[in-house]
Amino acid sequence: QFMEKWKNALNHKKIKYLSNIEPDIIWTLDKVWFERLFDNVLQNVLYHSEANHLTIEGSKEEDKQKLIIMDNGIGFNPTKKLHQSSRKGLNIINEVPKLLNLHISIESNESGTKIILTHTDNSN
Repeated sequence: QFMEKWKNALNHKKIKYLSNIEPDIIWTLDKVWFERLFDNVLQNVLYHSEANHLTIEGSKEEDKQKLIIMDNGIGFNPTKKLHQSSRKGLNIINEVPKLLNLHISIESNESGTKIILTHTDNSN
């Protein structure tokens, strides 16, 4: 459970968080890279977003599983930010999903950011 180590940091920043992940979601992918990806997403929320609410939802529909991470922060322009090479965290958020065969979509505006990771199970 990746969230354990983040709970204190989120509390410290006074960010309320709600996690709603269906129990039957199991992603068979590289744990180390996935954790790096997740850490970077949460670091962005903690240090850049100015959010006070974070929601993490996991759901499953047929062979697709989704992890949705939403915050109510100030948002950013994903396209513009990705071209600033100093933003390593965002580069990781953009590149790591390719390694993991995850599809990532980032929607962001001044009322918050929504990151959707989709894992398609091709094993059946």
